[in-house]
Amino acid sequence: MLVTPEQLQQMQQEIGDVLARYRHRGDGDPRARTVAAYTVYFPRDLEPVPDETEPG
Repeated sequence: MLVTPEQLQQMQQEIGDVLARYRHRGDGDPRARTVAAYTVYFPRDLEPVPDETEPG
């Protein structure tokens, strides 16, 4: 993925919202099982994000 810091923040929020909706979706269903969901975001390039005020 290629995203800005703001876009990543929005994506994290949206994924968190989806996970929250499913947190207790299976309550009362004997077939439901507890699962763990992990979301990890890390940069593939290690260059610092340029300051918006810097030209270039």
